[in-house]
Amino acid sequence: MMDTRQARTQWPKHDACGRRTPSARMHTAHRQPMAPTPVRTAQAFRKLRSPLSLLILAASFAAAVTFHRAALATEPAPAHTDAALAPSESSPEKLPEIGDDWMQAGVEHDDRVQYGMPFASKTERAVHLGYEGSTAASGLGLGTARAMRRNRETRYVLFFRAPKGSRVVAARAGRVAEAGNGNFISVLHVDGTFARYWPIETARVEKGDPVQRGTLLGLSGAQRGGDTAQLAFGVFTVGKRRTLQSLRVRFDDGSAEGFEPVQGAYYAGAEERPAPSPE
Repeated sequence: MMDTRQARTQWPKHDACGRRTPSARMHTAHRQPMAPTPVRTAQAFRKLRSPLSLLILAASFAAAVTFHRAALATEPAPAHTDAALAPSESSPEKLPEIGDDWMQAGVEHDDRVQYGMPFASKTERAVHLGYEGSTAASGLGLGTARAMRRNRETRYVLFFRAPKGSRVVAARAGRVAEAGNGNFISVLHVDGTFARYWPIETARVEKGDPVQRGTLLGLSGAQRGGDTAQLAFGVFTVGKRRTLQSLRVRFDDGSAEGFEPVQGAYYAGAEERPAPSPE
């Protein structure tokens, strides 16, 4: 018996009139390999090398560039940074009042605001625990750091390496809501959120004092004893059931977008400024 696979290859290639049969044309087409993609692209480009085609391409490119420049020119101005907000926020009529129930629920953070560093130092300070940093390398203990990141209250708290006695300054203008030696200091902002700084060994402000960005709040203490300590800084709002929720904020670097401190990186301290004049 003849092998069917061999029979398929023995079909006649020409008919009685000498023309190639359809089966022969089909097998010939299958045997011809397709040109690689770069070759096909080059072949298609050769067809566009006529002067008229090149002129059309140049005109299209020029029109696209013109449209892009016009769109950039009509874009709205970027959101203002904390540098622009600081004078108005620190003015007496803008500062919030501190009442018995100054922590209000349901407030929204003004995301246009950028913060300054919470310390004043000519020596750069490292970030020990950042927003997305490794909890194992934070220096706080693996279990402690992981627990803090799972907790909404401490999820976005930043920890800076700051020796005991470092000068802690306000990262944003506001009014002191809580202050005390050996504790923390809270500063209420215009939008209803508040920043908390701890540990504070010696407070230099009192409840109700107005502050602007860079105003000295106090001297840092030590969380675990010893001379080397962590300075913690966080911005909070009040959530459901009166629980605190930390907020992910950005810091001022002179740009409209700002930046988020990176764990392990070093940052220069803020410029220290006097407190605004009382009303």
